Amino acid sequence: MRVAIVWGVALALLLCAAAVAQAVSPPPAGPAPGCTDRRCHGGLTTRAHVHPPVKDADCTSCHQATQGSAHPDSSRVDFTLTATGGELCAQCHGAFDGGTQHPPAAGGDCLSCHDPHGSAIAKLLRRPVNETCFECHEAKDFRVHALVGVDLGSGHPVSGAADPSRKGESLSCAGCHDPHATDTPNLWKFGAQSTFDLCGNCHQK
Repeated sequence: MRVAIVWGVALALLLCAAAVAQAVSPPPAGPAPGCTDRRCHGGLTTRAHVHPPVKDADCTSCHQATQGSAHPDSSRVDFTLTATGGELCAQCHGAFDGGTQHPPAAGGDCLSCHDPHGSAIAKLLRRPVNETCFECHEAKDFRVHALVGVDLGSGHPVSGAADPSRKGESLSCAGCHDPHATDTPNLWKFGAQSTFDLCGNCHQK
């Protein structure tokens, strides 16, 4: 009986020692989670259109850790951008050259139209094309979109119909206007210098 008690006490002590050792031992080392790991910012990669640096987990092309950063062990915002405004985007996309510049593009305000990580909309737009344009331009002014010198009665449609200049896309402001910069009046596409140049791109003469 006494031997059984001794063995029982010894076994209990061994089990307690093992439990204590397990409690104080650090967990086995493993790879640190990447930025787009599902436990961290993985939601950015699930959008329909993902910015290539995000898709490739190349976050440091745009973000850099500040000195002494403890991320991801810290709740502090301890990253800065590698450049600011349009200079950041221009590192990959280049500058938009042209005599006629769209003010947001000229001012480096790319994020007013585009999400830098991903979007449900093509071109990483924050909103559909026309809604994006009407954030600054009055929509009511374009319900009947008149071309100078051309009387179309009800005006040229700016939505709904298929766009003959862009296969598979619907008419929108971007069918005729470049949203960044051109060497044409009114940010017209196709090198058009007059309304007739513009019309002739889609309509047979």
